[in-house]
Amino acid sequence: MDISSLGEKVTGAGIPDPHEKVAEHVRKYTRRVIRFTPRTRAILVFIGAIAVIGSWFTPWYTCIGFVKSEAAFNVAYHYGYYVTNPGNFGQNFLQQGYTAIEHDFSGSGLASGPSELRSIAFSKSDFELWILLAVLALLAMWTYERPDSQVVHKTRRQIHKVLESGKVIVLVYALFRSVWKGIDLGTKSSVQQHALAALTSEFKAAGLPATVMTGFQTTFSVGLILLLIGLICGALGVLSGDKPPKVVLDAEGYPVVAPRKIRVRAVTFGVGALILLVILYGCMGS
Repeated sequence: MDISSLGEKVTGAGIPDPHEKVAEHVRKYTRRVIRFTPRTRAILVFIGAIAVIGSWFTPWYTCIGFVKSEAAFNVAYHYGYYVTNPGNFGQNFLQQGYTAIEHDFSGSGLASGPSELRSIAFSKSDFELWILLAVLALLAMWTYERPDSQVVHKTRRQIHKVLESGKVIVLVYALFRSVWKGIDLGTKSSVQQHALAALTSEFKAAGLPATVMTGFQTTFSVGLILLLIGLICGALGVLSGDKPPKVVLDAEGYPVVAPRKIRVRAVTFGVGALILLVILYGCMGS
């Protein structure tokens, strides 16, 4: 049985539950334009979720500023800034005796930072939503590879229900959260304002004026690229429609459904994703 039929007869005599109705309305228009096989859709959701999870451990933006007094440097160092080489940027400040300091803010760093940074960060619950999506997508791939077992067939049917209703609700919510936060993250001036306000509050707490910091600049980093890739892949996987199975002729000339071609197993996807996340986490921890 093809996985596209697993969403049928969910409750009662084929009457869809409210979650399925929500999923159906969300995908009503997008599925007409973009279609993938059910397993490809699950792969896209999985890749998207892993990209978003990976962005949690990588820098979203980098802040560079210049301080001259030792007291100001000690405060910034305690806050997480470190001495850096700004290159051609700010050479005039270096010639005046200033020290260039830098701080890379990751997704987790924003969520656990001061209130000024938490206002433009994703929360831990957002992060956990993407972990849930990755697990559901991996299970969907794994069960799709084993259609012959009766137990797996029932499991696959239930997972399909979740993927066609629950994951749509989860992803749409996550996308809205991402767009809402992206309004703040979309401009460097907004990010710079929040990051500078957070550091300035540390200076004030130490009895230093805000003017001890000069030439403060903010640039975007690789974490936001991973976040964007993850959102695009996740949206394609969830909001696309099911591509009908390919029909071929057998030896006697009768039409039959072509056998599935599974080039990369779900276990391989899972192991590869774990290795990638461990590497990213290790790079951030070093």
